[in-house]
Amino acid sequence: KKKNLSNRIQQSGVATMAPSFLNQVIFRPPEFDGYYFKTRVLSLKTSTGNTIAATHIKRSKSAITMIFSHANGDDLNHCYSQMMDLSRNLNVNVIGYDYSGYGKSTGTSSTFVNYRKNY
Repeated sequence: KKKNLSNRIQQSGVATMAPSFLNQVIFRPPEFDGYYFKTRVLSLKTSTGNTIAATHIKRSKSAITMIFSHANGDDLNHCYSQMMDLSRNLNVNVIGYDYSGYGKSTGTSSTFVNYRKNY
């Protein structure tokens, strides 16, 4: 029975529709109309040809750099003040980036895409 149910799900298209549907529900980037902070926005090319938007907050005399990954529903605009606080309070450089499909980053948002392309 288990194998028969699996075959029916695959034939119905639900198995291929589910990941796409979940990505649309889970990965909902905020509306984007430009970055509001003054730090320069970098464009980093991925191995698949997409562009990842990133920013680098530099602290003088710091040899440590922290990579900041924002929450799912955020982008660099929403987390920039947190990045500044971390940089100031810990005296570290901070690099933050937008996932594929967020902010100025190109591509499509999904768990697999973000982990594969951003790391």
